[in-house]
Amino acid sequence: MQQYDVKDGSERFHASESRKPGKQAIFWQLRADIVDGTYEPNTRLKFAELTKRYAASVGTLREALSELVSDGFVTVETNKGFAVAPVSCEELVEVS
Repeated sequence: MQQYDVKDGSERFHASESRKPGKQAIFWQLRADIVDGTYEPNTRLKFAELTKRYAASVGTLREALSELVSDGFVTVETNKGFAVAPVSCEELVEVS
């Protein structure tokens, strides 16, 4: 059984193959993967790869990605899809 753990404060979300993870679990896992550099800035986020990696439906992924767009972690372009947002030098200084 494949299991994903996503930590958000004190909560843990678990999903197995029989029960797909919800939008919040996917949101936090994608966000963590962006922050830790798993997905580098400007990387295209393709649904075919994301559905396999996170064991989630396209609809759930789309909702999570839309929330990440609102938070500035992801960008979206018409007819091109989603990508990790670029990071400026100023933003890197703020983080460090």
